[in-house]
Amino acid sequence: MSSVQSLLRQPIIHISDNNTLAHYCEHWLRCRLLAIDTEFMRVDTYYPIAAVIQVNDGQANYLIDPLCITQWSPLTQVMACDDVIKAFHACSEDLDVFNNLLGVLPVKLFDTQIAAALLGIGASVGYGNLVNECLGVLLPKGETRSNWLVRPLSDGQVHYAALDVDYLFELASLLEKKLQDLERESWLYEECETAIFNYQSNLDPASSFYKSNNTWRLDAKSLVLAKQLFEWRENTAREKNIPKTRIIKDAQIFEVLSRMPSTLAEFKVIGLHDSAIRKFGKNMLEIVNGEVSEEKHLAVTAPDLPLTKSEREKVKKMRGYVTELAQQHAIAPEVLIKKAVYQDIARNLTADLTYLEALQQSTKGWRQAFLKSLCPPVDPANIDSI
Repeated sequence: MSSVQSLLRQPIIHISDNNTLAHYCEHWLRCRLLAIDTEFMRVDTYYPIAAVIQVNDGQANYLIDPLCITQWSPLTQVMACDDVIKAFHACSEDLDVFNNLLGVLPVKLFDTQIAAALLGIGASVGYGNLVNECLGVLLPKGETRSNWLVRPLSDGQVHYAALDVDYLFELASLLEKKLQDLERESWLYEECETAIFNYQSNLDPASSFYKSNNTWRLDAKSLVLAKQLFEWRENTAREKNIPKTRIIKDAQIFEVLSRMPSTLAEFKVIGLHDSAIRKFGKNMLEIVNGEVSEEKHLAVTAPDLPLTKSEREKVKKMRGYVTELAQQHAIAPEVLIKKAVYQDIARNLTADLTYLEALQQSTKGWRQAFLKSLCPPVDPANIDSI
């Protein structure tokens, strides 16, 4: 494997003061495409601490030092500019960094991991594997666990950070051309807008409650209490800027609801640390032993029950059909149809619909348009009625 330094193709420019950042941001506002990445630390905090922001404009690798910058409005303007494409790879954590550092999410987002899925290269492909697949370059992984807040950064950290965007610009350009050739560029931007929407939805303090797979086991009262505990934990973690697991873990929340403790000592049996009990036990007791009104009952929607054996069989058959369909049209099956769509169809499908018809009715946007373009189906002999 080549060394990190030998793989770098463009110069590294360090940005560590407000005036320099403003100067380059003015230039970036005139660019069509920027490749962007972040390095951050999130060990003892709820919010990520931005340590390095990397930008490539096709000419150089710029390393912005967030520990030195105090005026972020020029970069905020770049991120909010609809005329500049912002290319990331697997952007979810980067969204968190920019939302907390700048208070803005990137407009005109181009996620290369999503692009790869829409081109049939694979779902959730890592950056290094995608660069190797598309550009024939094998990137090292040397500094992934570095302390990025230490100053000065080592030469290895600097080169590694620059390498993350050195090839991202070319990768995004290549994938963009492939999407255009298949008339799927609009699909990409629709998916990236969905990624932004999902990120914003996850800011709801109750989002962990709604995503939990264990709530279906709870009775009506426990369901209300679970939502309150999840919301309280999220708000407390944000207020104190500590990881949620330092307060109480998901599994422990359900253990609390099972035991319904009335004293602080009972939290010890559940496995909470003494410091967590001392700091947060009283709050949890107040929630668990509080009154649950009818209004609160009505505010919590009962979760779906697990699929029955018959419904799981329907999902299995549908997945097989979608996998074959996706392979024929070079789309990752995982991005073509999501898990929730399979489950919804399995629970509610009427007997007179084919797989394709059911999928057409259960999707929207580019997915529905694509599926409707396949009518009649690709291979009618293989389409069963459920």
